[in-house]
Amino acid sequence: MVGPSQSGKSTLAFSFSKFLEKKGLKVGVASMGGSSKPIKYEAFWDARSRKDQKGDWFKKARVEGFDFVILDFTAPFDDFFFSKENSAPLEKADAVLLVFEVGSAPHEDAEALAKALEERLEKKVIPVENKCDLAKKGKFTFPSKVVSVSAWEKIGFEKLFSALKT
Repeated sequence: MVGPSQSGKSTLAFSFSKFLEKKGLKVGVASMGGSSKPIKYEAFWDARSRKDQKGDWFKKARVEGFDFVILDFTAPFDDFFFSKENSAPLEKADAVLLVFEVGSAPHEDAEALAKALEERLEKKVIPVENKCDLAKKGKFTFPSKVVSVSAWEKIGFEKLFSALKT
């Protein structure tokens, strides 16, 4: 999960991991941000830990036998476009969730950014509009590739899971 600060990535990582566990999957969440605020979940790998900084999250995930691993990034968003170092952990990822807060970007912009990130990382990138429970009701929206979810209300997780599987 990558995206701007305060877009709800950590809350979504926690809520979506619980959703996946209810589906019978063994899920691990790794906190990839060395300067992130306290997190709501117990990370199997935490960049803020001296021990984990010297380890390899991928090896640890394999030892744990996870079916699904969520990487919760808090690095500055621009780093994913301009820094090979910060995007390196994503080389082992199957997909990237581009998380943004509802109303912060038109769907067309989110789709364009996802496409650019997909080309840069050579990974499937799914734009995810978080906090959809806060959106004003009654607005007409055109069909898009953006998946709308609410980490707090646990809305849209089936659609997100389906997008990840395809």
